[in-house]
Amino acid sequence: VAQFEWDADMDFALLDVQKKTAVYAADTEVSSLDVLQEDPRSLPVMRIAVTASPALDLDDLVGTVETAVKPKLESLAGVASAEVEGGATKEVRVVLDPYRLEAFGVTAETVASRIRSANLDVSGGTLKEGGKSYLVKGLGRLKDVADVESLIVGERRGTTAGGAPDADALRVPVVVRDVGSVELRYEEREHLVRLDGPECVGLAIYKEAGANTVDVVRAANQELGRLKEDLPDLRFSLEIGRASCRERV
Repeated sequence: VAQFEWDADMDFALLDVQKKTAVYAADTEVSSLDVLQEDPRSLPVMRIAVTASPALDLDDLVGTVETAVKPKLESLAGVASAEVEGGATKEVRVVLDPYRLEAFGVTAETVASRIRSANLDVSGGTLKEGGKSYLVKGLGRLKDVADVESLIVGERRGTTAGGAPDADALRVPVVVRDVGSVELRYEEREHLVRLDGPECVGLAIYKEAGANTVDVVRAANQELGRLKEDLPDLRFSLEIGRASCRERV
């Protein structure tokens, strides 16, 4: 972080820093180098670390924060948004075996296309009865790993004694588990949030333009006090509060 004097021309300073760091961008081992001009007024007025006792799975902790904590803070006067940081979200990962794909005559593109098309809700039109209209929707989303494993992605026929395809044999469906493995894993993460070592979930609170920083932080702290009573298993730790220094001033 580069800081400048109060009377510095920030547009010129940005160009100067970009010029001086350009030599590093030419390095073949550097994938990208970005120089950003940041306005302190756009920074969060509070950063909060959220942990649970007893410890929760990170995926569950993120869900609790997004559904029970974030909306409460965003409803406060002067709060523009409360952004959830860190944590981890689980995803279903399909790992295909190229040899099994070839053996069953199925391509990776076919498997991906079948999974995408099966994981969609389909509109069933409108049903009218007794002067009322009902919107009909077919729920087709995949719910768990077992649903993905049993999804049909192709078919194969039986063979004759000589190994040639038998046109009269029954067609046997090929499902995802025949050509690969399906796992429930945490998605790849670009950043982590830690509190005294262990991972946690962070909350960054941004104020609206024109809102008083001290008032916003006070209101947020009061709401956190109420949340502690409603959610006794959660722990809220204030990491950054820009209002404290302003109150002293």
